[in-house]
Amino acid sequence: MASIELSLSSKEDKITHRSEVLIRFVPFRGANLRVKSGMFIAPKHFRYFINFNKTIAKGIVAPEKTVSVSKEEAQKKGYEIKSYGEIVVTERISSSEVEHSKKQKKNIDELLAMIMSEFSKAHKDDVNAVWLDKIVNHYHHPTKQPSKLEKRGRRCKSIYDLAEEYLEKKRFSYDHTKAFRVLVRDLARYEAFKNKVLREKFAWNIDKITKKDIEDFENYLRNEKTLSEKYPKQFESIYEQYPVEINVVHTFTKLQNRGENTIVKLKKKFKAFMQWLYETERTSNRPFDGIKIGTEKYGVPFYLTKEERNLLAEADISALW
Repeated sequence: MASIELSLSSKEDKITHRSEVLIRFVPFRGANLRVKSGMFIAPKHFRYFINFNKTIAKGIVAPEKTVSVSKEEAQKKGYEIKSYGEIVVTERISSSEVEHSKKQKKNIDELLAMIMSEFSKAHKDDVNAVWLDKIVNHYHHPTKQPSKLEKRGRRCKSIYDLAEEYLEKKRFSYDHTKAFRVLVRDLARYEAFKNKVLREKFAWNIDKITKKDIEDFENYLRNEKTLSEKYPKQFESIYEQYPVEINVVHTFTKLQNRGENTIVKLKKKFKAFMQWLYETERTSNRPFDGIKIGTEKYGVPFYLTKEERNLLAEADISALW
């Protein structure tokens, strides 16, 4: 029988002092799926289930009615606890933090119900980490009501719609899917930068992307961190207003300088995506023709001989410390 467990991330936001609720879904034997919920609560509102067998083995008897406790209470009374638990908000006096946790608990309950509902309709072979991640994304970003043009089937899909379709068709691994979504967010930030900072009217159009656009995008990737520091207010708006087609669940992390290998990987993913659009006749445009992707470069491994290994193993290096 399928089961769901909740746990709390050990990382705590330095500003809100909240931690993210994590989900572990076990649909059937041999499958252990994990996903971030995208919802955060105060750690004091998360209680861990008591491990009664281990607690009794220590000679401690926990009241049967007490199912879960806080970490502090468990430590104080000597209870052994499990790694998962439940959200419990018991405060009678209302506050912004209490109301937030209550709302998040309600949202979590709705998400878990959605997961079980989708699981009841899914084929066993389709239930994997990517499937679970899509459900969470869909919960946070439900499909919009179609416009009149959409109902008539005449809507022109954006590059972000096509990116989701690409992921749906290709059925990549969980890690590859996450990496591709990084590229999609990069594309969105570049588009927003052109419009909000450079005041240029720009939108990614798969039929009109040029070699120059790709080269300019690559230059942006190399300098995005510097640009974000130069235009902090504009980038704050960019972070908060991703296109609605993009599944943004996780909180933003500070931009870092990209190395050459990272740039190459992003270009490879972008090229593969454009090639798929061309091969599936979604476009006749081939903007990567003539563009050198480059190759990832790593250090050359150095191997010790057996004799050198033995000398190191037998050497007295205590003086170095």
